[in-house]
Amino acid sequence: MRSGSYIQALGRQCFQPSQPIAADDSDYSQSSNQSNERQRQLIKAQNDVLATVGVCLRETKKEQEQSESTTAENKAGLFLGAVDLTITYLAGWPLIGIRNRLQTYREYEHLRYREVLKLAWQRNTLGGLFSGMPAHLCYQMLNLTEDYCHATFLNWLELEPLFLDPVANKHKNGLLLYSIHHLISFTSWFLVYPLWRHSNLQVLHLVPASQLLPPLASFIPFTSSSPISAPQFPHGFFSPHTPLDLLSQAVASDFLFSFFTQTLFTATQYYLYHQIIQFLPAPTANPGITTITSLPLDASLEITGAGAPITIPLEGVPEHVATDPWGMSPVAPTPVAPVGGLGGLGGSEGLGSSATPATPATSNHRRQRHQYRNTTLSTHPVDVAASHAADCVSNAVLMGVESMGLRRLARGVVGDELVYHTIGTGGVIAALAGFVGVYKALVVGEWGLMWALFEATWGVSTYVGVRWFGYGR
Repeated sequence: MRSGSYIQALGRQCFQPSQPIAADDSDYSQSSNQSNERQRQLIKAQNDVLATVGVCLRETKKEQEQSESTTAENKAGLFLGAVDLTITYLAGWPLIGIRNRLQTYREYEHLRYREVLKLAWQRNTLGGLFSGMPAHLCYQMLNLTEDYCHATFLNWLELEPLFLDPVANKHKNGLLLYSIHHLISFTSWFLVYPLWRHSNLQVLHLVPASQLLPPLASFIPFTSSSPISAPQFPHGFFSPHTPLDLLSQAVASDFLFSFFTQTLFTATQYYLYHQIIQFLPAPTANPGITTITSLPLDASLEITGAGAPITIPLEGVPEHVATDPWGMSPVAPTPVAPVGGLGGLGGSEGLGSSATPATPATSNHRRQRHQYRNTTLSTHPVDVAASHAADCVSNAVLMGVESMGLRRLARGVVGDELVYHTIGTGGVIAALAGFVGVYKALVVGEWGLMWALFEATWGVSTYVGVRWFGYGR
């Protein structure tokens, strides 16, 4: 039994609790007690060696307190993010409504933006300024629910044998899975389209603001109360003219056009966000106590011998500390931003001409690592800046597509006299009418608001970090 105890002690996993082997009362003796004590000493000695060389790290009381502080900092960042999103939504909604009406109705064509703002304030009550918001909130919540169910279903589906080779552990039939993804997205638009349409009609003041949500009967497709009409076959189903009939109906369908525009807007904003966030600076607040002392061991262990110094990188750096061995300013790592561009140390965009091989002359510079916070609070201003910039740029680029959708929607209710032309009804020149005022509203109104909100976000995040989490001023 004594030999077995030593063999188990030598072959146990790192930091296995040093407890004596269970035995019957009849086996206890002075010799076995000595064996168990030696086993404890041997395990403790091996744990000390492993901790010394850096293979394993022991969590001290100070590190546990720092972990709790990081958790509290992440919670504070999530709370500030929720407050910031709510304020941005409430403050931006009246301006978005004014911009939508500017690019739809002819009555605003010769008015200055200041006059439009004054007219909107005089004509509307407080409820009128926020008309369409309840339906849009329901539309957003329904979209979030659909996205969650959609992602959960696809994650389960891609692990099935039809899409995953169990032997090679590789995915297959990617085109089929991609088609299923878009089919689900298109099918779900049948459910959310009545909310989207009702919200835009209220923004354009074509539906009373008191009617918060569309009728329940409008959610049943292809009925008399639904805004979605079934395909028509005027020449018969098997007629040679049927493809042309279906094509003309698809082009004139507000349902299909809105699905296309919303998909294009979402993809554009997602792409621009991930591109912009790579070029924004990292949260370079002076590292506080939490950041400096969070490294349980040095970032590297240098062993000097007969030759040049050898730098052995060690693992175990906490996830809320991002280090830059080149002394450059990396991109703030966020949960949604990919690593690449300026943030990737191996990419040509991130290093430029300073990407030189490691030499003994640069080893001291390499060991002076820059440490950055990587919490939801520290990266919140960067995330807000990238989100606002992506939204503003996508609105400016896709303004023409948005105008076509709104004008088509309004023309179906009030006719052609009050609404601007689209490319299909008046040509390109007529479709560009009113765009000067629209871009003024976009630049002066919404971009100015976004900049002011970002400045407020930056100030509040810095104050909270300095006041409660040891940020440098």
